[in-house]
Amino acid sequence: MQPHSLLAPFVLFLPRQLASVFFVHFYQLGADTNKSTLSCRVNKAVSADDYLVGLLKAEASGQVRRVASRFAVTGEALEMATEAGFTGWEAGEGRKAMQQCFADWLQRYGLGNREDSQILDQAEAWFAANAFARFIDWHDAGSDREPIMPNCAGYRRRGSDSIYWLVFPGVFADEIAEGFDKIMAASALVKADMLQAGNDGKSTSVHKTPDLPRQPRRFYKFLAIVRKEGAEAEPLPSAT
Repeated sequence: MQPHSLLAPFVLFLPRQLASVFFVHFYQLGADTNKSTLSCRVNKAVSADDYLVGLLKAEASGQVRRVASRFAVTGEALEMATEAGFTGWEAGEGRKAMQQCFADWLQRYGLGNREDSQILDQAEAWFAANAFARFIDWHDAGSDREPIMPNCAGYRRRGSDSIYWLVFPGVFADEIAEGFDKIMAASALVKADMLQAGNDGKSTSVHKTPDLPRQPRRFYKFLAIVRKEGAEAEPLPSAT
């Protein structure tokens, strides 16, 4: 069995640089190494060694580049461990194993940011469960009566040929974007044509609702509850 076939799942779920710390510790036990040289080797790997940089394209996301750095660090750590006699491999096999791991990872997940895909998946799932159950209908929210909506998430307004949802900021942060940075989540949703940003450049926009016409409030305005065609769709495991 090739080394990379065993190492791929191991590397994907390692905390950042854990592999390098682990292997460097054993390397130092078995070899008299100049610490500055050791540091230089690891730092070079952190910035993604040449053999991994060659696999990247200009459009590769920052997240993909961070993953490349992780594979590079692990490859360099494996080379150190090999030099110290811990792996039983030939020189260069550690780097080759990580190069193959990263190539396989790229083939499966691509150059985009998989967190964006996870955010879109989560938002779609949330709206599938709540789009009509937790929103006050705009035309029922008259100023002469208080709308009754348990666990309300916002307002839904239907036009002649369109419909949009005004989501309370707290609901967006605590539910739709749960587990993600809300600014990053909003950016991904805007790019997918689901969320409409405000005219002031913010992710929210100001609206007056029929039940509170004198109290303009900020909402997340969703024009769609599914992503535009061609947006990232496959849910992917975390690797950072």
